[in-house]
Amino acid sequence: MLFVVLFHFNYPTTSRILSYCNTFGYGGVDIFIFASGIGNYHSYLKDASPLSFLSRKIKRLAPTYIPFIIVWIPTMLILGKLDSNSIIGNLFGIQGLSSSGHEFNWFITCILICYILTPYFASFVYKHSLSASLLLVMVLIVLSSVFWNDNQQIISVCRLPLYVIGMCFAKYENYKLNWVHYVISLLLSTLGFSTLIYSLKHVPNLLWSHGLHWYPFIVIAPTLCIILSKLLDALNSVKCPVPETVFNIVGKHSFEIFLSHIAIFGAVRAASAQLTIISERALWIIGVIVVFPAAAFLSFVSNHATRIIK
Repeated sequence: MLFVVLFHFNYPTTSRILSYCNTFGYGGVDIFIFASGIGNYHSYLKDASPLSFLSRKIKRLAPTYIPFIIVWIPTMLILGKLDSNSIIGNLFGIQGLSSSGHEFNWFITCILICYILTPYFASFVYKHSLSASLLLVMVLIVLSSVFWNDNQQIISVCRLPLYVIGMCFAKYENYKLNWVHYVISLLLSTLGFSTLIYSLKHVPNLLWSHGLHWYPFIVIAPTLCIILSKLLDALNSVKCPVPETVFNIVGKHSFEIFLSHIAIFGAVRAASAQLTIISERALWIIGVIVVFPAAAFLSFVSNHATRIIK
């Protein structure tokens, strides 16, 4: 989720590092989708009950999302940035399924779609061979072409193949990888990055409409996760647990960080266009600092809401 925060952090600078984050940071969502595929595969197979699985996920998201969205919706209505036809869609996180109206963020709809399809995907991966599961991935990639030029849907649909790949990794997580697997993984991720860079330079008009922003990360995200895992293992082996602790904390509160940074950065963009007494750089610095206390407060509200529900 930190990659996504950096992606949306539009601090005006000539720094190459921030420039790369602003260009490719959205890949943090793909890492999250891949990791979610791993986690939700195991979560579903605890009892293989679709209703039980969806109930657990709703109980996890609702105490955080509902308090947040019931503040966001009136605020947007007052500012004139939301019409009444979009209230129900945003309240239940399904506005992304509509081709009209204003949605809080497409990601909410995307994770709901993933959760709804988890029983089907997890059962298929569990019962079938790796070859059959990879065939399912290819079918999902082909089917996603139906949504080309549908900017509202393609950003979510083209993430489903990666979600299934995460489940494949979960199924075979005890399988020992050798150097051949690592070489193949590196070659595929290199191909993915090369395709992405070529698309950015030569066919930028197809990046969004035809999913070329996101298809390359189907092969990039797993490799990045493997590298990150190995790096954390190496740090732990030399008794340096701080990075893993930070990742665990961020991972535990990723939804709160996501909601907070989208809302706060949106306010920063609006303020930077109207305020002249504070520089744009100062506004962005204030914004990114506020994100994490806001996420902590949202987590506090969520915990209390969870206790009330129970």
